[in-house]
Amino acid sequence: SINLIDKEPFRRQELAERAFQFRKKLTDHKINIGDAEAHVVPVFVKTPQRAVQIAASLVRDGFFVPAIRPPSVPTDSSLLRVSLSYIHTQDTIDSLSNSIIKYVCM
Repeated sequence: SINLIDKEPFRRQELAERAFQFRKKLTDHKINIGDAEAHVVPVFVKTPQRAVQIAASLVRDGFFVPAIRPPSVPTDSSLLRVSLSYIHTQDTIDSLSNSIIKYVCM
């Protein structure tokens, strides 16, 4: 892994660009991602039940996005933790963002 970082910096650059586009698409739809600036993106939802419900819907769509609930986060918040990686294609990321938008905005 360390050697790849030195030999193939384009991987980090491409992941950073894909993550930027993902975050922008979510925020363009008024989805709360806090101040995320990396490839791990929190999607804040109002209740633990809603986080679990959306995570289950995403699994049905083929995406593993864990629901993070109290006590892992403060009692007044819950979120979905999206972890993007270089192996996620732009098409996959687009499909994921569309699914998140569909479930969070309903």
